[in-house]
Amino acid sequence: MMETDDAFTLVSDANNPKERAYANYANKMKAMANEARIELYNTGKLEYSPSAKAAYDTEARHLTAQLNIALKNAPKERRAQLLANSRIKAKEQENPDMSKKDKKKYAQQELTRARLEVGAKRNNIEISDREWEAIQAGAISDSMLTQILLYTDQDKFKERALPRQTTTLSDAKTAKIRAMNASGYSIEQMAKAVGVSPSTISKYIKGGG
Repeated sequence: MMETDDAFTLVSDANNPKERAYANYANKMKAMANEARIELYNTGKLEYSPSAKAAYDTEARHLTAQLNIALKNAPKERRAQLLANSRIKAKEQENPDMSKKDKKKYAQQELTRARLEVGAKRNNIEISDREWEAIQAGAISDSMLTQILLYTDQDKFKERALPRQTTTLSDAKTAKIRAMNASGYSIEQMAKAVGVSPSTISKYIKGGG
């Protein structure tokens, strides 16, 4: 993805379902990283610092180890995504009247099954408080940070990048969340519709809004 902004420009056969699925997956992962990078840059651009690397050597090594594990799993994860997507598409063609809630449930089940079949294991990179300090101090390179952002929880990362940001929703938005949640919409879909982060949606749902 360093070669292009759109993975579809690298697709050799636009009619190949596997290549289309992989292109969609690659574009999604790059978009996630770019979004997280924007949040980080809003807090101030990071520059690599050899002195910070020395001061946070343990943290930098642990982040590197976590990234290596995630990278080794990446090919298996891609195979799982392709396998699950093909099954989901076939299921939707067989049952065009499936509700959004049922589609979401089936998609989650198929992805879990596909991961088991190909031996893929989701390995999110967990960033500790000290490791967050190391990142802010410049203990890792910008290219390494870009890779880490592909495999860390985006909501948690945003909360760290914008720790003082709080969101209070209006009654109208709260009502919309309740209605969409009752209709089976995903947290991501509700967040996009209301214009807030998925973590904010989760808090309102858990707290009863």
